[in-house]
Amino acid sequence: MLKASKRMLTEHQVIPTVNKYRTILVGDPYCGKSSYIQLLARKEKESGAPILISDDQNEFEFSVRSSTTNRAIFIVYDTANQEKFRSLTQSYYRRVECALLLFNKHNEDSLLNLNKWYCDIMNYSKNREKNFSIVIVCLITNDANDLNEESKVKISSIVENFQKEKEFVIGSCEIDLNKPNNLKEPFEIIHEHIQDSKFLISESQLIYNSNFYIKLEKNSKSKKCC
Repeated sequence: MLKASKRMLTEHQVIPTVNKYRTILVGDPYCGKSSYIQLLARKEKESGAPILISDDQNEFEFSVRSSTTNRAIFIVYDTANQEKFRSLTQSYYRRVECALLLFNKHNEDSLLNLNKWYCDIMNYSKNREKNFSIVIVCLITNDANDLNEESKVKISSIVENFQKEKEFVIGSCEIDLNKPNNLKEPFEIIHEHIQDSKFLISESQLIYNSNFYIKLEKNSKSKKCC
């Protein structure tokens, strides 16, 4: 179970500007997870942004800025089709605070299997009791025009209902790997969500989110004025 620091019990700790969040890519094998994160890494390198990549290219570290200019570092684990080795993927689940739940828009099975992957995360994550954040990512790897309107509506409906039903799913987005102009959007969704939460998780350390209390105080004052 996640433990809070001793200082948390006595005061509202002022958090550092940068926090690290460990994130796993989850979804069916060959749905495009590795293609997605490697494309993001390449774009970061091309732009000159700092990014760290492990030798086996299964771990990535880069930063994301929010609308309030606060910065967060995401350490991303790509299981790289190791899903059949259950004990290995379970060890990833235990150490992360966030997850991207990915499916391929051109592969219906990968969409229908989202619930299976969500259950895996819930069964093995140690951090699910506090602020675990999951974003659903729809990947487009082929021509988006290949899908008829009925299929698009069906996919949108499934994703929308899934997001409503699952407690830890905080948002969703669509990324076209042929026109990659929003590769960081899932991480931006997580970062914005975490900033509005009462607590932050930084490398399994639970700390008070000072931004939450600042907003709370402002709202309280505005209510009194009225």
